[in-house]
Amino acid sequence: MERGEQPPKAVRNFFLEAVVAGKVKPVRCGPRGRKGGMRIALYQRRQGLPELAMEIVCHVYGSDILQIEVVPRTSFAVSEGVLRIAPSSR
Repeated sequence: MERGEQPPKAVRNFFLEAVVAGKVKPVRCGPRGRKGGMRIALYQRRQGLPELAMEIVCHVYGSDILQIEVVPRTSFAVSEGVLRIAPSSR
């Protein structure tokens, strides 16, 4: 979402918006129910093969506790507040 843009009105507990090269419109979605979570898996290629680089897992606990976990699955570094994922060295 660009600065100044408003979030979608139909957002429940979590919402995903992704801009993908080659797609005409952004990918926008979220869980249907108030107790729904979601898992986002991000892959990148290493030596021609896809490798799970990161998972983003959104949980609902009880009736109103929301939690987002960002789980790097390969090497990473944090620099100037930015998480950078690099292919693992096999």
